[in-house]
Amino acid sequence: MQARKMGLAGLVAVLLATGGAMAGTYQLMAVQGAMVCGVSPSGSAMVGMTSDVNGNGWLWNVGTVSTFKLPGTSYVCLCGINDSGQIAGYGNYPGAGPGFSAGGQVGFTTSISNFGTTTPLNSPTPDSLAFGINNAGTALGSYFHFDNVCHGLISYPNGTYGTPTYPGSWQTMVSGMNSTGLTVGYYVDSGRKPHAWIRDTTGTFTSLDVGPLGTEAHGINDLGSIVGEEEDAVGQFHGFVRDPSGNVETVDFPGAVTTVVTGITSTGEIVGWCSMPDGTAEGFYSVPEPATLSLLALGGLAILRRRSGQALRRGSGLILRRRKSA
Repeated sequence: MQARKMGLAGLVAVLLATGGAMAGTYQLMAVQGAMVCGVSPSGSAMVGMTSDVNGNGWLWNVGTVSTFKLPGTSYVCLCGINDSGQIAGYGNYPGAGPGFSAGGQVGFTTSISNFGTTTPLNSPTPDSLAFGINNAGTALGSYFHFDNVCHGLISYPNGTYGTPTYPGSWQTMVSGMNSTGLTVGYYVDSGRKPHAWIRDTTGTFTSLDVGPLGTEAHGINDLGSIVGEEEDAVGQFHGFVRDPSGNVETVDFPGAVTTVVTGITSTGEIVGWCSMPDGTAEGFYSVPEPATLSLLALGGLAILRRRSGQALRRGSGLILRRRKSA
């Protein structure tokens, strides 16, 4: 499911920055042909990649959009950003790249202050991916060993790394870590089915299945709310938000074929993308209702799309269904 984030056409990133959704006070920002891959805990910055032939990584930081691409890559994806402006991502090399000769990915960190200047992840091999970074500067992702299997990776800012592996799994990916040390990600079993997991500070894994055909966790905030995607019994993909008590909100954008939630802020705003029946896809950023509502009582969102050079605004609401996860 992670690979679906790489070739989407027509994505539009959206920011609803201030005010409650019911009040209709929005600041909207459209990044033409972009995909939203991560948001900072404070919600002040978003990152992603463009879906056009250029495949640039992009950063939205308090109203300013910046892009970059590494030489020799077919695309660069920026997947996570923290409140200090540190960014985690990876570049895809179709041919020879740093440390290998037959193609692969290289995970890295960069920052707002030195945007485009990258530092490789601390990893057993150069072929790696970075999916997120927490406020301590710890990058999360995976690396490919010489056995061609994907292993979990935690790249610490002190130059060391950890390689958490879900017991008995075929592959393990790490996607997020909050300030308390709780880590989330997903593993793939021998039948090639993905399962979300959460790992506590003692290193104990707990599987978190939401969808019967597959579940992936893409982020966690300091409250312990987890976001991701799940596949239902008929192969339909839905986003989800799971609160610390295990209650799950299934997130569906109205009329969309697929909805995926990729990140969550400290106060519960979520970012993600959805694909539509006509083949187009849209990124979204939601804002919760005012404080009288709960964290997961997410309000409406607005989408800014560009067609024939015109910006069109239309309002909509996320469809949320609550159930208890396994």
